[in-house]
Amino acid sequence: MDHLPVLSVSTLLTSGQLRADPMITGRIELEDIVDKGFLELINNKDENIKPCVRPEE
Repeated sequence: MDHLPVLSVSTLLTSGQLRADPMITGRIELEDIVDKGFLELINNKDENIKPCVRPEE
Protein backbone atom coordinates (compact mmCIF):
# COMPACT_ATOMS: atom_id res chain seq x y z
CA MET A 1 0.00 0.00 0.00
CA ASP A 2 1.41 3.36 -1.01
CA HIS A 3 1.10 6.08 1.67
CA LEU A 4 3.03 8.72 -0.25
CA PRO A 5 -0.03 10.68 -1.49
CA VAL A 6 -1.45 10.96 2.04
CA LEU A 7 1.89 12.05 3.44
CA SER A 8 2.30 14.59 0.65
CA VAL A 9 -1.13 16.12 1.31
CA SER A 10 -0.39 16.22 5.06
CA THR A 11 2.88 18.01 4.37
CA LEU A 12 1.20 20.54 2.09
CA LEU A 13 -1.54 21.22 4.65
CA THR A 14 0.93 21.58 7.49
CA SER A 15 3.17 23.94 5.52
CA GLY A 16 0.23 26.12 4.47
CA GLN A 17 0.78 25.44 0.76
CA LEU A 18 -2.65 23.77 0.61
CA ARG A 19 -5.65 25.28 2.37
CA ALA A 20 -8.42 22.97 3.57
CA ASP A 21 -11.05 25.69 4.14
CA PRO A 22 -12.11 26.01 0.49
CA MET A 23 -12.73 22.25 0.34
CA ILE A 24 -15.01 22.15 3.40
CA THR A 25 -18.62 22.44 2.23
CA GLY A 26 -20.25 22.42 5.64
CA ARG A 27 -19.71 22.07 9.36
CA ILE A 28 -21.87 19.67 11.36
CA GLU A 29 -22.05 18.33 14.87
CA LEU A 30 -21.21 14.68 15.54
CA GLU A 31 -24.81 13.94 16.54
CA ASP A 32 -25.95 15.05 13.04
CA ILE A 33 -23.49 12.89 11.11
CA VAL A 34 -26.16 10.62 9.57
CA ASP A 35 -28.78 13.18 8.49
CA LYS A 36 -26.57 16.16 7.70
CA GLY A 37 -23.44 14.18 6.84
CA PHE A 38 -23.87 10.81 5.14
CA LEU A 39 -27.37 11.34 3.74
CA GLU A 40 -26.51 14.83 2.53
CA LEU A 41 -23.44 13.49 0.73
CA ILE A 42 -25.50 10.73 -0.90
CA ASN A 43 -28.47 12.89 -1.90
CA ASN A 44 -26.63 16.09 -2.87
CA LYS A 45 -23.21 14.91 -3.98
CA ASP A 46 -22.81 17.74 -6.50
CA GLU A 47 -23.08 20.37 -3.76
CA ASN A 48 -21.39 18.66 -0.83
CA ILE A 49 -17.85 17.39 -0.95
CA LYS A 50 -16.28 17.56 2.50
CA PRO A 51 -18.35 18.30 5.57
CA CYS A 52 -16.29 18.98 8.67
CA VAL A 53 -17.59 17.07 11.71
CA ARG A 54 -17.17 18.74 15.09
CA PRO A 55 -16.98 16.28 17.98
CA GLU A 56 -18.90 17.08 21.13
CA GLU A 57 -16.96 19.10 23.65
